[in-house]
Amino acid sequence: MIEYLKNNDIDVNKIKNDNFVFFLAPEFPSKQDLLEISKQINIDFIEFCSFEFNQKPTLFNANSIESLSGEIFEESHKNILIKFFDCDLFIWKPEDNEYYILFGRKEIIQKIKLINIFDYSFEEYMNEPSFSNEQRDFLNKLYISLS
Repeated sequence: MIEYLKNNDIDVNKIKNDNFVFFLAPEFPSKQDLLEISKQINIDFIEFCSFEFNQKPTLFNANSIESLSGEIFEESHKNILIKFFDCDLFIWKPEDNEYYILFGRKEIIQKIKLINIFDYSFEEYMNEPSFSNEQRDFLNKLYISLS
């Protein structure tokens, strides 16, 4: 899982080299969202790591979403990388941000999009009046770098 981390961020080149696709979402998934994703792909276990800038990741071994949801919430102010166990599906949430990036094999991402966790697109999210131009520029660059 940590092979997708590079210099306190996700390794966009590794994602592209593995022919993974991505989906940018405006809010970090709730426990219920994770359970919906889990049901859609028929995977009950996740593992994750969390870390703050320039710190080594703390790894949380595979367990059920029910069991790990408390730890995920407690670690949510940090960088978090979640992997659905035995599946090429990941969730990346950067430190102190609400948005997240879901990435993995194309057919898995397409299944996840079908459950409509969010009823608005990332593009609509980008037009939020609360964002500064700097935030919009950052998210645009991120979107483009993953495309």
